[in-house]
Amino acid sequence: IGTDFWDDQLSKGILFWGFANDDSHQPFEINVGWTHIFADSTSLEDVKRAVKKGNLYASNGLYLHDYSFDGKLIRETADFQYDRIKKIHYKFIGQNGAILAEQDGESGSYILRGDEMYVRVEAMAPDGDMLWTQPIVNKNRFKDENGIF
Repeated sequence: IGTDFWDDQLSKGILFWGFANDDSHQPFEINVGWTHIFADSTSLEDVKRAVKKGNLYASNGLYLHDYSFDGKLIRETADFQYDRIKKIHYKFIGQNGAILAEQDGESGSYILRGDEMYVRVEAMAPDGDMLWTQPIVNKNRFKDENGIF
């Protein structure tokens, strides 16, 4: 993920989702980055619908174990799929890539102040493996050219 470009576009009110993939030129580079899509089924229509709504996260090693947003509080729990270490670094990132909060532990949380244009979360394990969730956006400050809202 080119997070500098992502934050630049989000800060201009252009909404798009972050994806991860492999830039594989050698066999050892396969299955390094992926996008996990939360679709109702594996049908093409369900997958397209989930992607359009941003029901996905990007990773190069961590798994999203829990995520919630109640309109005010963002809470995320990321870790390795099986060998959970519960020592993840969470960054809550806003407009122009500003770090709004950082936390270490099993999960991270952030209470919206209300003036944020967007907030997205990056989770990083001690070995550098990461996970990126999609931004929570202030809908009044974004162009909705694709009918996402």
